[in-house]
Amino acid sequence: MPRQSALFKMTQNSGRAGSPNVVVVTSMKDEGPYILDWISHYKSIGVSDFVVFTNDCSDPTDHILRCLHRMGVIEHRFSRVMRRGPQKSALMWAESEPKVAAADWVMVVDVDEYLLVNSGDGLLTGPGVSSNCEGNRIPA
Repeated sequence: MPRQSALFKMTQNSGRAGSPNVVVVTSMKDEGPYILDWISHYKSIGVSDFVVFTNDCSDPTDHILRCLHRMGVIEHRFSRVMRRGPQKSALMWAESEPKVAAADWVMVVDVDEYLLVNSGDGLLTGPGVSSNCEGNRIPA
């Protein structure tokens, strides 16, 4: 059975003019070598914002993300891990993030997952993506 990545429509913000605001939420630990490629990929398919949570990194992950945060590319947060584990804790903290609250769509993706858009113009925000569905699960 394929893994499922979540893409959720935030209906309270739908109907704005222009392209929809697509936000990726993720939790990372020791992913330094992969961050720039991963962010570049999602930017190229129409993701507008990233909220990245980290915990207990022993490689340059936090340093890279802090630099990207200062440049305005992402929002970087240090996650306090609860009993539920790092991913579920990050998702809980993400609910209170302003970028998430303002999003038309929120997508939860790991740094080793790359979404390929095979319809329309290859963009999440393009004409091939349905604008009237309330939620969707995408096989990854």
